[in-house]
Amino acid sequence: MRNIFRKIPLIFWAVALSLIAFIVVRENYIEGFTSEQTRLLSGFLTFIGLIFVAINIQRQWKNERIKTEYLNQPDFFLKGFARDKFEGSGPVLCSNPTECTEDHWFDLVQIGNLAARNLKVAFFTGEEANANVLLKERWLEEERLGKDDNFQYKLPQFKIPFSHFDKNNSMCFILLLDYRSEYSNIRYKRVYKLCSTANPHPKEVNENDWKGRIGFYNSSLIMTNDTDSISFKEIFLNKWYQFSRWAKIKKDYSYEEWIVNI
Repeated sequence: MRNIFRKIPLIFWAVALSLIAFIVVRENYIEGFTSEQTRLLSGFLTFIGLIFVAINIQRQWKNERIKTEYLNQPDFFLKGFARDKFEGSGPVLCSNPTECTEDHWFDLVQIGNLAARNLKVAFFTGEEANANVLLKERWLEEERLGKDDNFQYKLPQFKIPFSHFDKNNSMCFILLLDYRSEYSNIRYKRVYKLCSTANPHPKEVNENDWKGRIGFYNSSLIMTNDTDSISFKEIFLNKWYQFSRWAKIKKDYSYEEWIVNI
């Protein structure tokens, strides 16, 4: 509901109050008012006018702040673990498997001038992302990432079901990012598609293991949303999803529902 009120322009409230004042004058509702009541009404309307002036000044200040935000907002660069680029990378164990037994899928580097905080990152196969992105074990968190800080996305081995592996076709994964700007407190959500191909000649690979079997060849940002620019359509779509879940019309929770729930 707060998002809906934030989308109503200030001019709407000004026109609404002006219309009320016009009706009061035209219908002569104040005819029976005493001079004291008239002064109180006049003072109240003056107070409302001052509030609108203050709101307008505050919005101008906010617009300047938003301009700074969007020029310097947190942003992320994908790369492979212990690599300079993402293309050609894949899940690997770290160099010392006796101390590190997790699969490193990729690294995120925060390249924006403004820091990101309350970062939440999740990774799913395409089939999983269309069904349920609420799997808690896939969500990793980081309190704060400043400029050039690195975040490693790693999971226990065999955590992503190998049944989704397809040696004959390209496989695409879905990466979800949820974070706030430390500067403006705007909340962002991002959906990336990471596509891979199967290695035609895997060597020394374990059964039901992704490592050594795939290599990423592309990453693309496919959906974005934030609390400052969310549209009315997305707000009402989110309300529809919530109602459908309450009415038990739908059971899945896909990334398309996740992105508008902000």
